Amino acid sequence: MTSQKLPRSRRRASIVRAAAAAFATRGYADTSMTDVAEQADVTRVLLYRHFDSKEALYRAVLDEVVNSLRSTWQLLELDGESSPMAAMQAHLNVARANPDGYRLLWHHADTEQSFAAYAQVIRATLEAIADERVGDAIKPELRPWAAAMLVSNIVEAVLTWLDQGDPLHDDLFVATSTQGITCLVDGWSNG
Repeated sequence: MTSQKLPRSRRRASIVRAAAAAFATRGYADTSMTDVAEQADVTRVLLYRHFDSKEALYRAVLDEVVNSLRSTWQLLELDGESSPMAAMQAHLNVARANPDGYRLLWHHADTEQSFAAYAQVIRATLEAIADERVGDAIKPELRPWAAAMLVSNIVEAVLTWLDQGDPLHDDLFVATSTQGITCLVDGWSNG
């Protein structure tokens, strides 16, 4: 079934995924709405019914990743997973489901003038959560650095695992990475 024959909500999601792939391959400046329409297997007219501009489409890709990350993390924590493990698992789940969108958010959006502020807000939000989680375990003057380091560690670990890891061993990756994060925080608190 081509994307043009899907129900509206599924078609929109399909377009967003195709846009993520196109933007990840060519970059924002070098990707046209025609490129996205071809990638999504829809007409330009149909594409413009869903998104009035390339900027709106790119933002929709980023929003999808952020919303998926937020909801996945919340669900994992509700299921009783500890915060570091829930964070790592949420990032991996979202990255597996939408690798191009995840890469756009964490490696490309902050270099695009129109989206740098958005990406910085997302990173700052996660750093604030990390700062809250490390709490008083780390000296106050080191907490901003530690929070930034934790977010970077999670993101880069997931991106590297996407490139080099075997999906059959995702559980081992999550457990090992979570243990590493816990050791980092423990080491910093003893410093």
